[in-house]
Amino acid sequence: MTRRILLCEPQCAGFVHVPFNAALLATVLAAWPDPEVTFFGEAEHLQRVREYLEMHGCAAAERVSWAPIDVPVRGGNGFRILGREWTWCQRVLREARASDVDFVVLCSATNTGLLFLKPLLLCTRFQKPVVAVLHGILGSLERPASRKPWYWALHLKRVLLLPHPRTLRYIALSPSILEHLAVRFPGLAQRFRAFDIPCMWSAATPPQSPPPVRFGFLGTTSGPKRFDRFCRLAFDVSGEAPDAEFVLAGFAAEDGCSVEHCDAVQGVGARPLDAREFADRAASLTYSVWTGDPEYYRLVASASFLDSLYYGKPGIYLRNPYVQHYFDRMGDIGYLVDSYEEMRALVIGLARDFPHERYQQQCVAVVQARQALSPEALGGAFRAIVDGARG
Repeated sequence: MTRRILLCEPQCAGFVHVPFNAALLATVLAAWPDPEVTFFGEAEHLQRVREYLEMHGCAAAERVSWAPIDVPVRGGNGFRILGREWTWCQRVLREARASDVDFVVLCSATNTGLLFLKPLLLCTRFQKPVVAVLHGILGSLERPASRKPWYWALHLKRVLLLPHPRTLRYIALSPSILEHLAVRFPGLAQRFRAFDIPCMWSAATPPQSPPPVRFGFLGTTSGPKRFDRFCRLAFDVSGEAPDAEFVLAGFAAEDGCSVEHCDAVQGVGARPLDAREFADRAASLTYSVWTGDPEYYRLVASASFLDSLYYGKPGIYLRNPYVQHYFDRMGDIGYLVDSYEEMRALVIGLARDFPHERYQQQCVAVVQARQALSPEALGGAFRAIVDGARG
C-alpha cells in the first residue's frame, strides 16, 4: 500500500504564505521520498503553491494531489470563522484516520483552529503525529487578552493551556524563538520544537555596482515593521548623501501611503506588486534595510530577512534576537546596529564611501548561507520532529 502524508493550510488564501508553504511542502517531499502527499487549502492558494514549485523546478511535486477547502475569511463574522474552522478540522482528521495516512502537517494554526483541533484529537484518541506551525500569532502570547469574555477565552495562551494531545507538536520558526518561549513560558515551550523556515532559492542576482547605493524596504508596511522609521531614514539621509536611493519593494498596507516623509521613498503605492515587479525591485537593491521593532520579533520570524537572503542582499538590521541568531550562524551577511542613530550614520557612510570589497564578500556569504535553509538541508530536522511525536 502506498503511504500518504497530509498537509493543510487552514487560513491563508491567494498569495499569502505561498513561498513558505511551497518550501515546507518541498521539505516534506525531500524528507519522505516515497509517500504521496495530499495538500488541503484554499483553491487559489493551492494553484499558486503549485506554480511556485514548478517555477523552482521541484520534480517531486508530481507526488502531490491538491484538495480545495474553504478557509476562514480574515476579519469576517466570528461565527462563520468558527464554522469553517470546525469544518476543515473535521474533514482533515476524517481523511487522516485512513490506514494509508502516516501523519498530518498544519502549515499554520490559529487560536480558533486549535480550539477545535485539540479536543477532536483527544476525543477520537488520534494516534498519528500532528505537527502545527505557529507563525505571527505566537506573538500574541505577550500581548494582554481583551477584557471581553469571548475574546479572553480565545486568547492563544488559554487555548494552548487546554489539555494537550500526546502526538501534537508545535513548531517555533527559529531556535531563538524557542529560547524565548522557554524563558517566558517554560510549560508551553515543552510542546514546541524549533525549526528554521525553509526556502526554495532562485539564482541570486549579481551584486550591484554603485552608484547609486540603493537601500530597500522589503514586503508590506504593516505596523511592527516600522515603515515610518524607514521613511524618516530616507529623509534624514537625503540631506547628507543626496545620491542615495530608497525604495519600497512591496506595497503600502493600511496608512503606509500617508506616513510622514514617504515621498522620500521610491515606489510607494497601495497596489500589491505582481511577482515580476517585486522581483525586479528587490533585485535592484544594494542593501535591504530592516527597521522593525526588535521586541516584536522575539516570538515572530521575519519574512523580510528571508527575502534579503532570497535575493542575495546584505542587510542592515536593528539588532533583534531573531536576526542575531542567523548572523551568529552565517557570518558577515550585513550589519547589525543598536539604534536608529547608528543606522543613520551607517547608511550615510555606505552611501558616501561604498565598501566595494566587503560588499562582494557579504554577497558571497549570503548566497553560501542560504544552503542551510534549503528543503533538502532541513528535511532531516523535520523528519526528527515528526518521529518525536510518534511516541
